[in-house]
Amino acid sequence: MNGAVGTVCVSFKNGGGGHSGPPLYPVDGPWLDNTHSHRANQPWRTYGKTSEMVAPTPGKLLVLMDENTLGLNDATFSFGMNTAVWIDFPGVTHEMGCSLAFADGHAEIHKWVDVRTRVTQANQNPVPGSLDWRWLADRTSARAQ
Repeated sequence: MNGAVGTVCVSFKNGGGGHSGPPLYPVDGPWLDNTHSHRANQPWRTYGKTSEMVAPTPGKLLVLMDENTLGLNDATFSFGMNTAVWIDFPGVTHEMGCSLAFADGHAEIHKWVDVRTRVTQANQNPVPGSLDWRWLADRTSARAQ
């Protein structure tokens, strides 16, 4: 799941262990700044409610995607918006492509064009100038206004 999408219960946000019910807050999206210290909407957008999905719009906002098995370590597809580097790795099992689902409910298979998207080692892989990284960045988040 896109690390910029989802909600956290107020008790978890404030360090508590139990669910105290609403209100809910958008996730912090910790890897959006490439350093695992990003906080919600500072500076990249995070999305806790459909009404917050204005950039990118729901038809372009990635929610779920196939992830390369080398990067399966949690339920989040971690993606850094500041620097072109693979933190987690897109799946490539569909003839160098992967399936993706978007916030408006549609799904598609996207074919990658950069051979560096086929990650073979589980470590952060810089991909400067990657069209695939740029394509995902445009569908992961946007600068908060």
